[in-house]
Amino acid sequence: MLGSWLVTTGLVLLAHMVNFPTGLGFSGHFLGVALLTIIFGLWSAMLSVGLVLIVKALFLGEGSIATLGVNFINMGVMAAGAAYFVFNVMQGRRRMLRDAGQLFAMAMASYVSVLVAALCLGLTLGYALSTFMSSYALFAFFEVFISVAIFYACARYKCQRKLDPTKRSLALPPLIVGFIAALLIPFGSPLPDASGRAIEMHSIGAIDLPVKF
Repeated sequence: MLGSWLVTTGLVLLAHMVNFPTGLGFSGHFLGVALLTIIFGLWSAMLSVGLVLIVKALFLGEGSIATLGVNFINMGVMAAGAAYFVFNVMQGRRRMLRDAGQLFAMAMASYVSVLVAALCLGLTLGYALSTFMSSYALFAFFEVFISVAIFYACARYKCQRKLDPTKRSLALPPLIVGFIAALLIPFGSPLPDASGRAIEMHSIGAIDLPVKF
């Protein structure tokens, strides 16, 4: 299980580096918080998010040590907690299944996690929430599609392992998706993510831009 957790955490790290434009002056990326929370549990997901943010800030030049706390609260606490609550209210079963009910619960948990993270981020940065939330409400469908696809692949693979003990660990589906994400990194948006954009605007004193400090 440790290997699967490490591989999936690595997948989320790679996915964070595949940025796409949001139309708000910064880029967005696959969050992965709901996926980590549903597969490995709330505390493991929080640890994964913390590791991802630290690696990005210290080694990849994305984000900043100064924003680690607020980013962790937004994604590792609020978004993960929302995903955990929604999934358990709708399902309450810990065993991974690939039935329609659990896949729908996974989809709702993913969607809500993005909205909660966006709401916390919007309040932090001071954006007009109507524009900010409407944009992320659309981008959240991307999160849902990726999360449900990976969850389904993991659930199916886990069921196959019970029939064939020679199958390897649950890490294979995230490993494949992580490889694809690594190939997509050069094609991502050059714009910084939301926290990086906030730091840039703060450093140049851009008071006419939509972030208030």
